[in-house]
Amino acid sequence: MDRSEKGYFKKFASMYSGKRSQNYLRLFEEIDKQSNYDEKKIKEKFKGEKLLNNFSVAKNYLADTILKALKGYKVAENNRQEITTYLTSARILFKKGLFDERKTLLAKARELATQGEEFNLMVEVIAEEILSNIHNPLAGSLDRINELLKERRDIYKVMDNVDQILLFYYQVFHLRLKSMELDQIDKNDLEVIMKEPLLQDESNCLSIHSKSYFFLCWQYFFEFKEDLTKALDYSKKYLQLLRDNPDFTKRRDAQNHIFSLYNYMNRARTAGIYDEFPEVLREMKSIQPKYFALKVFLFEALTDNELIYIIHGHRLDLFEDTLNRILKGHKQFDGYMRTYSKQEHLYLVSIVYMIKGDFETALEWNLKTLDLSKEDATRQDYGLSSRLLNLIIHLELGNTYYLGNVTRSLKRFIKKNPKPLEVEKIILRFIDRLSAAPDKTTYEKHLIKMFEEVGEKLAATNRFDHTLTHFDIKCWIDSKLKNATMAEIYSSKPF
Repeated sequence: MDRSEKGYFKKFASMYSGKRSQNYLRLFEEIDKQSNYDEKKIKEKFKGEKLLNNFSVAKNYLADTILKALKGYKVAENNRQEITTYLTSARILFKKGLFDERKTLLAKARELATQGEEFNLMVEVIAEEILSNIHNPLAGSLDRINELLKERRDIYKVMDNVDQILLFYYQVFHLRLKSMELDQIDKNDLEVIMKEPLLQDESNCLSIHSKSYFFLCWQYFFEFKEDLTKALDYSKKYLQLLRDNPDFTKRRDAQNHIFSLYNYMNRARTAGIYDEFPEVLREMKSIQPKYFALKVFLFEALTDNELIYIIHGHRLDLFEDTLNRILKGHKQFDGYMRTYSKQEHLYLVSIVYMIKGDFETALEWNLKTLDLSKEDATRQDYGLSSRLLNLIIHLELGNTYYLGNVTRSLKRFIKKNPKPLEVEKIILRFIDRLSAAPDKTTYEKHLIKMFEEVGEKLAATNRFDHTLTHFDIKCWIDSKLKNATMAEIYSSKPF
């Protein structure tokens, strides 16, 4: 990979990846530091970390993600190739003395380079325009040459501005990776970065590129500070920036636009705010990418968030249409989707069927999630979530003969997990009691106590320290106490 491809991969991964799946980025950075690949040294670097438990899986995942990123890289390359084609043709016309035709092509190259903020190519366009003014006596103008030279100096200033803010973004993003793996970072390092003069005001940003990195820096900063409202505000500023600059977005085949929508919905989900989901989902549906890699990503991001809105926005009426498009997309994009994106689809669909009270179908979909989690161990959260859901579904179906094996499997899984998982342990303990309850009265007493303990622990636990982000365990317990479906309980809850 060349320097620009590596840079694109890091930017791609920073917005494209799930919270618990980014160990491979640290692996990428360690491999990139080596002139010759030395697996033994890399394993020493990650000694004691859970990454080594599935090292071969992590390597395969990294290779797969790099390939997907490079497909997206070619989207941006197409804009550059179009500009380069105009420049090559303009140089040929210069040799033939066809200055008017050359001027037309340079004007087209300038327009595209300006719209897409292709600064290096803008410098090339200016160099060709200077050449035209020097060698064509009819069009030559010292004043115009002076204007072009000043414009080139200004572009260099903008490029330097982008590079400086991009460096801060990479530093913040690197700390984000460390926090995801180690669950802690030295926040003083983060404070030092965010006190840099360039990051104190948006007006310091001289381009759309630099503003994008500026907003993302502050978004990640406020996530570290657990100020989810401000993090969401900055993700919305990033989205609005691209909405306000449609020419820039268009030149990149809407790639940045899709990323910004996906990024915003991820922040909104984290903050538990779904008010703007309908509008953002409609905006995402309206995008028509030309390139296959972006079509795959758009499908993943759109349907994933549609399912989450169906669950958290209490919109079961949208489920059938969404499910049909998911089934169609899984066939159309088979072999190109990320495994954990499929896992999330399967897991969320099983939750919807749980809410609807169709436990047989929920079990079918959840077992598919379990199968994928065995194939790809990079997303341990889905392995745990699907096992926990599996236990609850078997309890609902009265499959007491399965509960022992499922419970033992889940206990082993929890024991291996480095997180405390206190909520999951409470649920596991009470499901043991519920399955052994001798009568209805005892059963209900256990449910009430479970509701109280789970509610108390959820209130005191960081949302990222448990795996029940999308399955409302309290709603499920409430449905058992009231002898109702989860859908009926959901309908009585505020949005």
